[in-house]
Amino acid sequence: MNDESYKNGKRVAVALTCWMLASIGIFSSFMFFMAAMSSFTSIPEDPSMLFPLVIPVTWFSLAAMTRDWIRNTRTYTVWIIIGTATGLPLAILFSSVILLYFTVVGLSFYLIFWHLKRAPKPVE
Repeated sequence: MNDESYKNGKRVAVALTCWMLASIGIFSSFMFFMAAMSSFTSIPEDPSMLFPLVIPVTWFSLAAMTRDWIRNTRTYTVWIIIGTATGLPLAILFSSVILLYFTVVGLSFYLIFWHLKRAPKPVE
């Protein structure tokens, strides 16, 4: 077994473990999102009412960073910016239930660092 396939297999295992341990938190955040969105009959005038829209964006950006980490490729900087800008407020908002998703919080901090500092540079 070559070193690269071992590293990718280990990354898949770490990612799956983190995501599975946080699955209840992920599910509950999507339930919160669906409950908030079901109350809208039209576009709200108060922009703060659109805050629940960041929930799926945050999870999608973390999924993109995880996918690129497993592939050992640098992710687009926009995913890091969007994930950080939406993830930090959500982590604070849902801090009372952080035990439901703390594994992906740790993974997200690691992935931000990895993509900014340690990811291989793209070949041009």
